[in-house]
Amino acid sequence: RKSSLPKEQEYNKKAVYIYNFAKNIYWPATYNGIEFVIGITGDETILKELQKVLSDKKVGGKTVIVKEFVKGIKYNMVYIDSEHSSEFNWIKEYLKKNKTVLITDEPNLSAFGAHISFIVDKDKIRFNINKLAIEKSGMKVSEELMRFAE
Repeated sequence: RKSSLPKEQEYNKKAVYIYNFAKNIYWPATYNGIEFVIGITGDETILKELQKVLSDKKVGGKTVIVKEFVKGIKYNMVYIDSEHSSEFNWIKEYLKKNKTVLITDEPNLSAFGAHISFIVDKDKIRFNINKLAIEKSGMKVSEELMRFAE
């Protein structure tokens, strides 16, 4: 279904969700670095909105950095918008050795290994979590986050 929200408002809500996902997923202690990096596939509007909302945030004591998804960077999370869902498989394959949470706008991609998928229904945004896929990737989801999932 399509969103009835203005794009900035939809992206703002998704940014808040993504931040809460980041705070409620546990990466192995060996996953170090000084920044918590989120990669975005999508238009400049969503990139800028996520940068605005998350610019002063921290996850696990690390500064949150939001940037366009490109090869060669180690990401904690990658958000793949609906316009780029056809790129999901190669992004998943490219990132499979990293502990990277894959977030999509396509609920049907859970069956193909997406970790979290947004469900948009008019003015509501919800999400589902593929807990098994996250755990297979070496991460753990908090029970609190699971309670809010569809």
